Amino acid sequence: MWQDIRVAWRFLWKAPMSTTLAVITLAIAVALGAGTLGVLDETVRRPLASPAGERLVTLYNARAAAPRFQTLSNPDYLALRDGLESRLALAAFVRVFHAIDAGGRVTRRQGELVSGNYFTVLGARAARGRLLEPGDDTGAAPVLVISHGLWRDAFQATPDIVGRAIRVERREYTVVGVAAQEFQAPSYPSQFWIPLAMARQSFGGLDVLHRADVPVLQTVGVLRPGVSRASVQSLLTSWPTAGTRDGWQLAVLPGAYLRFWPAYRDTVTWFLGVFVALAACVATIACANLAGLLLARHAERSRDLAIRQALGASPLQLLRRMVSESVVLTALGGGVGVLLALAGAGMESQLALPVPVKVGLSPDLRLVAIGLGVSLIASLTFTAIFAARAFRPSLTRMMTSASAMVATRTRTQSLLVVVQIAIACVCLTGAGLLARSAMEVGRIDTGFEATGVISGLIELPGDAYDATTGSALLQRLQDDLAADLQVAAVALEWNQALGAIRSTSEFTGPRGSTLTARYNVVGPRYFETLGIPVEAGRSFDRRDRAASEPVVIVNETMAARLGGAPLDQRVTFGRERTARRIVGIVRDAKYNGLTEAAQPFAYLPLAQAYRASVWVHVRTHGADGASIIAERLAALDRGVPLSDVHTMASQLEAAQATPRLSARFSAGTAALAVFLALTGIYGQLAASVEQRRRELSIRAALGASPRDIVTQIAGSGLRLTVAGLAVGMPAAALATRLIAALLYGLSPRDPAVFLLVPAAILIVSIPAWLAPARRAAHTDPVEALKQT
Repeated sequence: MWQDIRVAWRFLWKAPMSTTLAVITLAIAVALGAGTLGVLDETVRRPLASPAGERLVTLYNARAAAPRFQTLSNPDYLALRDGLESRLALAAFVRVFHAIDAGGRVTRRQGELVSGNYFTVLGARAARGRLLEPGDDTGAAPVLVISHGLWRDAFQATPDIVGRAIRVERREYTVVGVAAQEFQAPSYPSQFWIPLAMARQSFGGLDVLHRADVPVLQTVGVLRPGVSRASVQSLLTSWPTAGTRDGWQLAVLPGAYLRFWPAYRDTVTWFLGVFVALAACVATIACANLAGLLLARHAERSRDLAIRQALGASPLQLLRRMVSESVVLTALGGGVGVLLALAGAGMESQLALPVPVKVGLSPDLRLVAIGLGVSLIASLTFTAIFAARAFRPSLTRMMTSASAMVATRTRTQSLLVVVQIAIACVCLTGAGLLARSAMEVGRIDTGFEATGVISGLIELPGDAYDATTGSALLQRLQDDLAADLQVAAVALEWNQALGAIRSTSEFTGPRGSTLTARYNVVGPRYFETLGIPVEAGRSFDRRDRAASEPVVIVNETMAARLGGAPLDQRVTFGRERTARRIVGIVRDAKYNGLTEAAQPFAYLPLAQAYRASVWVHVRTHGADGASIIAERLAALDRGVPLSDVHTMASQLEAAQATPRLSARFSAGTAALAVFLALTGIYGQLAASVEQRRRELSIRAALGASPRDIVTQIAGSGLRLTVAGLAVGMPAAALATRLIAALLYGLSPRDPAVFLLVPAAILIVSIPAWLAPARRAAHTDPVEALKQT
C-alpha cells in the first residue's frame, strides 16, 4: 500500500497547479463543514463536561405560551429534592455578581449561590481544601469556594489560600477550598460559589428562600442508575408547584439545556442550522469543482490505467492505485481544512445569535473527526468517479474512441457546472434575503430613544444596605445627577432594555382574569429619560414612595389585555395582598429583542420594589456621562462599584448584531459559492477549448472569424449559466422557506431578491465565458494544427 501511495504522490506532483487547486478546494469544503458542524454540536448537542454525562438533567417550569420557561422557587426545589431522592440527586444554584476584594483590588465577578449538595451532585473535586457541603446550608458561617482560575490570577496561587478571609461586597467570607482546574459550572463561567443560605445578603435583604412566589433557582440533577428521564417526567406531570399557575408544568430536560436559557434552544438550533446548510452548499460546490478538476485530468489517468490493465494488472491492483491517489489528495485537503477550522476556532465566540447566547468551537478530537469524516466522504466519492470510468473502456477503445470519451467527459463536467451554479443561486438568494432583512431590522422603532444615553450598573452591598438605606442612597444619587447642569435627564431601573428581561409575574385583573407578563422596576422620570411616550395617565414621580399607594404602569398591549382602558383600575401583582392602581399607559417598546412580537409589560416604581442591583441612565448635553456617574457615586460611597458602563446606542447596535452578522456571513458564503461556480464555468470552458483546439483551428482556417469563435464559446457558457439558473431559482424558492424564521419585514420569496440574483449571476459570469473564448479566438491555426 505504501508503494501505491508513493506512486500516487509522484503522479499528483506531475501537475502541481492542478493538485494545489484541488487541495485548496477540498480544504475550503472541509473547513466550512467541520467548523459549522462543530459549532452546532458543541452549542446544542454535546453533553456538559461532567462525570454524569448523559444522566445529567435539569428541571424547569414550562408551558406552550410565552414566556415558555421559568425557574423554581426554593420551596418547590426542596420539595422536589426530597420527593425525587430515590430517582434523582438534585441541586440548585442561582447566578450572582459581587464585588470581591482580590489581593487589594475590588472587581465585580460572576459567581453562584449553590445548595450544599451542588458539588457532590456534579462529582466535582477540590484542588485545595474542601468544597461546599450540605452542612453549609445552615449559613452559620459565611464561607465560599473559589475557582482555580481566580486563585491563580487574583491570588497568585498562594498555597495558604484556604482559611483566608476574603471581602465579598462588605462582608468577610472564609475560603474553604479551591475547585479543581478542570471543573466547569454547568451554566455560567463562575469564579466563586457561596452557600445558598447566604441568599438574603446577596439579594439585598429579600428573603427569596422562603417565598414560593419568587422563582430564582435553576437546578441540576443526576439520574440514579436505571432511572430514565421519561420515568421522572411521568411523576412530575401532576406534581403541584407552590409558585406557579397559568398553565405551568414541571419539565425534566437534558443537562445540555443548562448552557443557555431553554427558550432560546430552538432559535439557536435553527439559526446555526441555516449556516450549516450554507456551508454544506459551499462544500458541495467545492466537491463538484474538485470533481471537475479531476475529470479534466481523466484522459491521462485513464490511458495510464488502460495500459496497466493491458499489461496484466488486475482490477484490484488498479483500484488500489485509484484509492491511493484519492487518499493522498483527500488527506492533504482534509488536513489543511482541519488546520483552517482549528485556526478559526476562536472566531466563533464572537458569533452574535438572535438571543443572548455565547457559542464556541473547541479545538478537540470531535472537530478533527468531523473534518476527517468530510474528507473520507470526498475520498470515496472521487474513487467511485475514477472506478466507474476506469473499468469501462478497454485499451483499444481508449486509443480509438478518444472523441467519444471527450464528449462523455464534457457532458459530465457540464452537469457539474450546472449543479454548482444552481447551488450558488440558492446561497446568493438566501444571502440577499438576509441582507434585506438586516436593513429592515435597522429600521425597527424600538419605542425608546437610545441616542445620547450613558448606562452603568450599580450594585449596593447587601450587607451594608437594606431596603430603606439602599433606596435612600439611590434617591440621593438620582437627585445629585439631576442637579448637575451637564445632565439633561437621569433615571434608574432594574433591567436594561434589550438586555434579556426575564422578570415575570402573574397579574390579576379587576374581573379576576389572570395573565402572565414580564415587568421592570423603574425610578422617576424613567420614561422621559428614555423617550418612551406616555399615552395616558402619568409617569412615576416623587408621589410614589414606599409608604404611598401601590401603583403600576402598563404598556399598550397589556392595557388591551385588561380591557382596553384600564386607567385607575386595580391589578394584583404576584402574591401581593394590596392591589396596585394603574396610573399610566405607555407605548409598547422592545424589551428582549428587536424582532420580538408585542407582549404585555408592566412597570413598578423603584421606591416600592427595592433591589440592590440597578442600572442608571444619564442623558447629557454632550458631556462625559460615565465620568459624571462615577464622580457622583464616589461622593456618596466609594465602596459601591460601578460596572458595565456603555452607551444605549451600543446596546442597540449589539441587538442589531445578529441580523447584520447573518447577512455578512451569508454574503461571504454566497460570494465564495459564486466564485467557485464561476471557476467551474471557466475551467469547463477552458478544458473544452483545449480539447477542441484542432476543431477550432480547422474552423478558423476555413474562414471562421474570431467573433464567430468567441460567440460559439461564450454561447456555451451562457447556456450553462442559464441552465444552472433554471434549476437554481426554483430550488431557491423552496429552500428559502427554511430561513423564513430569520427574516423580518419581508417574504422568503421577495420579488426584488429573486429578480436581482439571476441578473447578478449572469453579469458576473460574463468574464468566465469571455476569457476562454478570447483565448480560443486568438489561437494561431497553423501552430495549433502543428501541435495536434
